[in-house]
Amino acid sequence: MNDLLTTHTLLHVFYFLFAVHIGLKLSTDIVREREVVKFRHLILAFLIYITASCLWTLREYEGIALPWSVFYGICFCSLFSVTINGYLFFSFTMLQLEPELSEKRWFRLVSQVPMGIIGACMLANFFNNMVFTITPDEHIIFNRWYPVLPVMIVLYLLVILGVSLLRSWQSRLLSQRKQYMTLAVSVLFIFLCVAIDDRLKDTTILPMAIFAAIFFVFISMQESNIYSDALTHMNNRRKADEYMASQLDRVSEADPLLLYMLDVNDFKHINDAFGHAEGDRALMLVATAVKMAAARYKGFAARYGGDEFILAVHPALLGKGFDPEAPIRDMQAHSEETCRTEGRRYTVTISAGWARCTRPRMLLTDCVKQADEMLYERKAEYHRRRDGA
Repeated sequence: MNDLLTTHTLLHVFYFLFAVHIGLKLSTDIVREREVVKFRHLILAFLIYITASCLWTLREYEGIALPWSVFYGICFCSLFSVTINGYLFFSFTMLQLEPELSEKRWFRLVSQVPMGIIGACMLANFFNNMVFTITPDEHIIFNRWYPVLPVMIVLYLLVILGVSLLRSWQSRLLSQRKQYMTLAVSVLFIFLCVAIDDRLKDTTILPMAIFAAIFFVFISMQESNIYSDALTHMNNRRKADEYMASQLDRVSEADPLLLYMLDVNDFKHINDAFGHAEGDRALMLVATAVKMAAARYKGFAARYGGDEFILAVHPALLGKGFDPEAPIRDMQAHSEETCRTEGRRYTVTISAGWARCTRPRMLLTDCVKQADEMLYERKAEYHRRRDGA
């Protein structure tokens, strides 16, 4: 076995073992369960590819002897698994970039079209050899339909690149921009590696490119956990503090910021009467209501701690007729309606206060204090009504 073949083999073994290690490190404490499942599928596809690529390399350099049918199967598996890696990488990154869109049935069907086209070409190769042929001396030759494979994969990568750059440009949070740019850089790195691989022979650039993309995404997932609440998967207090600091630098009378502080009424009673698991369900219900309000009013939502949530809204984005009490009414209505439709044994209600922040470089503690004062007044009013009833 020559030195070049030894190097290629050791690199393949390294990629394989490191990918296994990444897969074992994944847990739902890092990201949402759906993302964990998709990422594990991506790693599994990569392990299949790296195994086939290693065997292909060994056979090409005559490091091992394989029957023609086995070699054909390895070539088929290696080429098609690259496509599957491209699709799964696209599916996973779109779940991070556009979670609502990625859940739509029509989007999932459309995103599977390129992979379906490649699958049809690969199956047809059994009959017409239009993708690749293995010569009598057992070397592979790529034929007329082979360019379809890289073109379809490039489509996936271009969509990821475009959406990640767009989301990075739109985001106001430094941590989110960094996460989106990491995805964009991973795609650009793949393009660079493919360009190098096309010009240099006897290299293992493509496996390295795929592995690097997986590694970049894994690191991004780890970092994003710093800013995510484990239970509700909302922004956490650290991210809320960062967001508010960035927004309070540029508030004014013409462009104020409304900060809402929200608290779940009788949350201790729900925990004591129905158990902590039901308490968690109640928090998830309120989190959904707050996130829906953030989407409707173009704001920012976070779990601030315990049963406290915050919502930040720029009224200037919503027109002159905006009512500061409207988000509170919407969140309350959604919580009560969900409890009724799900037949819960209790009704979740919230108390909320808000502060209008207009002074540039206003301290976050001052904004929170103002909102809390209104919150405490309304909380006391709720208790008076409840006890009086």
